[in-house]
Amino acid sequence: MNAGEAYQSVLYLANKSSYGGFIDPSKFTSLMQQAEMEWLYKQYNNPKQYSRDEATPLYGYAMTQRMRDNIRPYKKSILLTPVNGKAQLPADYLHPIAFFANNYETTVTPSESLDRCYTTTNTASTTTTTLVSVQLLEDDEFGFRVGSVTRKPTLEYPIAKMDGNTITFAPNNTLQPTLYYIRKPIGAIFGYTLDADGNAIYDPTTSKSWEAPDDCHNELVEMICQYVGIHVLSTELTEFARYKETTGF
Repeated sequence: MNAGEAYQSVLYLANKSSYGGFIDPSKFTSLMQQAEMEWLYKQYNNPKQYSRDEATPLYGYAMTQRMRDNIRPYKKSILLTPVNGKAQLPADYLHPIAFFANNYETTVTPSESLDRCYTTTNTASTTTTTLVSVQLLEDDEFGFRVGSVTRKPTLEYPIAKMDGNTITFAPNNTLQPTLYYIRKPIGAIFGYTLDADGNAIYDPTTSKSWEAPDDCHNELVEMICQYVGIHVLSTELTEFARYKETTGF
């Protein structure tokens, strides 16, 4: 469903109510972007659905193949370049998925040989690179580990914490940390021109559709209908959209 089809769908559903349902086309881009961000938030993890001793949300990333497919367009990775143990989070960062770094191990192998009845020992070294997990910790645990004698972070067992837009690593020289994360949506755009009567005509050259999979676009339309229903005080439209979102029918 492209942005023009989404606009027409919302207009059609809104017009089913007695409130007319006209939507200013200049506002539709922001409605599309708001709906996609809320939808992504629910796909990844909805903390509002948590209960005591049961942190399982109504929707949750990686619970099913469908949920994994929904999130897939928003997955991204970046190789960070720490300076003095600190690196900037990417501007489009939303939530972490995985965190890895490199660890170099050098193995020295001695070998002996006979030369004119004398035994000589030579050594050869081999360096291998292994992928290690970076443990992402809260501030108190991070501080405890840095000051620990028995559990001090090493290149083999690095740790990190996040403050604002900064990631802090321990040890400072953690090698080539790579962050896998869910990014913010690029942002859908409803591009249009106006005809002689002031009606919005979809312009595909200036439009951008949702990044969510095609089979999720109806959910996004239903979310926009909730916003529109609240805006025009249409209980009927709002309840219809909520019913569709909750039941999936």
